[in-house]
Amino acid sequence: MRKFRTILWRSLVVTLVYTLASTVIGGLVLHSAEGMAPPANPALLLATTFISGFLIGVTLGPLAARLHASRLRSMMIYTTAVFLNMASVVIEGHFFAPGLLPLAVVPRMVVLHALIALVTGGTLSFLFPAQQPAGTVTATRTSPSWAARFLFSAAAYLLFYYGFGAVNYALVTGPYYEAHPTLLAVPQPGTVLMVASIRSAIIILSLLPLVLALRTSRRAGALWCGLTLFIIGGVLPLLMQAGLLPPLLLVASGVEIFFQNFLAGAVAGLLLGQPKASPASLHVVPVLAQEEKV
Repeated sequence: MRKFRTILWRSLVVTLVYTLASTVIGGLVLHSAEGMAPPANPALLLATTFISGFLIGVTLGPLAARLHASRLRSMMIYTTAVFLNMASVVIEGHFFAPGLLPLAVVPRMVVLHALIALVTGGTLSFLFPAQQPAGTVTATRTSPSWAARFLFSAAAYLLFYYGFGAVNYALVTGPYYEAHPTLLAVPQPGTVLMVASIRSAIIILSLLPLVLALRTSRRAGALWCGLTLFIIGGVLPLLMQAGLLPPLLLVASGVEIFFQNFLAGAVAGLLLGQPKASPASLHVVPVLAQEEKV
């Protein structure tokens, strides 16, 4: 119970910092941005931002107990997970909703999310420092093995993207897109493949620093990676669309994104997770704290 309360109050601090950073940095970066309309419902935007910050805290914060990382590396892990997922959504959003996210706004949105992620990552690393030493004995893989596992993870996302996306498009998204051609668009198949391929690489990359620092069972790592990719890369972007898209479309998209992101994250956790150590593959990383005692 005490641990739960600790995670709760620290997550609330992360929530406040994230909300403040989003409001202040968002106002500075997006001020007078060409083609960017002011929020129709500022109160709703503030509420969804607050919820997003809390979800970041309760999703990434508990990972601290399972990380072998310094405070700086923890900051990089948290920042990368938040920034790359949100940046990938911005890139995809421009092609599927050019009326809501014109090209002129995309660079500013990427900068906005980079700054917010940096502030949020720093806050997380301060409140949720890794509780295990940064140095450990780890097993390594060859570069071709890492590359193949990364590509298979990205390919898994593409498979889930097209499979579950096709079902959602046939049932819900397609009819809505056809009824609102001025805001939403259906790109050409080649463009969809290009955008999905870029996004698949970015979101798997967002998990890589986390996977490399996780010290837990392979199954637990897969669960945490799937949850992280679903919440940070799926739920947060959907919350940003609250008030802009109808509830039915948001719910349908949420179900689709769960199967896409959670399963892709789980596959990445299984393929990229810490390999079992063998005498021939052990690589010793010294612990600074131990060195200082010598």
